[in-house]
Amino acid sequence: MLDQADKKTLGRSKGPWYRALRPGDGLLVLAVLLLAALLFSLNFILAAKGASSALLIADGEIIRQWDSQALQEGGEEALEVKGYHFLLEWGQGRIRFAQADCPDQVCVNSGWLGGNRKLAACLPAGLILKLSDPDPQDPDVDLVVP
Repeated sequence: MLDQADKKTLGRSKGPWYRALRPGDGLLVLAVLLLAALLFSLNFILAAKGASSALLIADGEIIRQWDSQALQEGGEEALEVKGYHFLLEWGQGRIRFAQADCPDQVCVNSGWLGGNRKLAACLPAGLILKLSDPDPQDPDVDLVVP
């Protein structure tokens, strides 16, 4: 025994789903799709802007720095930190740990840094490879409260 509410619900479920849409629903879907496309393209536009410099930091001290011109020109450098050997490679505005003999290989598996990827670290050696903004002397800290 169905009551009136159940009959209305059952009657409404007949037919294709798109017949239940109203004209305003189409505008809402269109607005959401346009917003998604805008955010997606904005992500690529901002990622295309290359980093201005790269820093190699060991135990809180900058041990190597590359400017934007050096990052574009490319090159590689081998170094040793805390008994671990690393090969850094850079070019086309990107940089990476190409090889390392550390046990976990997280730094190598981080791949190329550029675009949205701005940081790679090797914890056993205490190394941080970081893409930075125009002024590398300006810290990322906005405010320090004592």
